[in-house]
Amino acid sequence: MKSWRLWLITTSFALLYSALVYNVYGLQIKKGEYYSARAASQYRLTDFLSSKRGNIYFQDKNGNRIPAALNKRYPVIYAVPKEITDASEVANALAPILNVPAAKLQLLLAKPNDLYELLLSKADDEQVNKIHELHLKGIYVDDQYFRFYPITRNCATKIWF
Repeated sequence: MKSWRLWLITTSFALLYSALVYNVYGLQIKKGEYYSARAASQYRLTDFLSSKRGNIYFQDKNGNRIPAALNKRYPVIYAVPKEITDASEVANALAPILNVPAAKLQLLLAKPNDLYELLLSKADDEQVNKIHELHLKGIYVDDQYFRFYPITRNCATKIWF
């Protein structure tokens, strides 16, 4: 009498588990590209809609505005290791441009399932131009805003920004 109950419970759990595996298969394998593209578009939209921090100015006794905190756009160089086929070749090409040892770059670029590795923030124009000339697959340049304090770095603690 107890054996049929055990069989019923085991079969029920097996069916529920099979349904779960089937749904996960459908989401990840069959519709994986769709959901990946959808997530990427949502990310781009949130990046587009994000607000920028305002500039902060001091005013001297004559009424002149003195910039205290500004937003400045700097290029950032990043990699998508998943798209890179030969990490050592790319690392050797990037090492002299980024002033980073090739071995360190190779460790960052040799991760086959990694989607993002920041290689350099606040790159200069010369580095950006050299990266563009190489046309390396999986290496990208984007702009990012950073806070800039023209007077002094200690200004950030004084104005709490």
